[in-house]
Amino acid sequence: DLSEARTRYVHLQQSSDTQLEAIRQQMVKQQLQLSDTQHKLERLTDIERQLSSRKAPDVSDSGHGTALPQDEEQ
Repeated sequence: DLSEARTRYVHLQQSSDTQLEAIRQQMVKQQLQLSDTQHKLERLTDIERQLSSRKAPDVSDSGHGTALPQDEEQ
């Protein structure tokens, strides 16, 4: 009876250890993916800032450009 309990305990311990290792590996993989995604987001944010700073003068220029033809039509 005690021998069976020990055998069950060892089996459960091995099963738990296997599950924990799988979870650890999954967590490491997800941490790497998260880090990669964060770096990509930072790069995209930097690109967006650069484009915004370049487009700011262009937006006002194109606004004037569209206003002039309308004035000519009237």
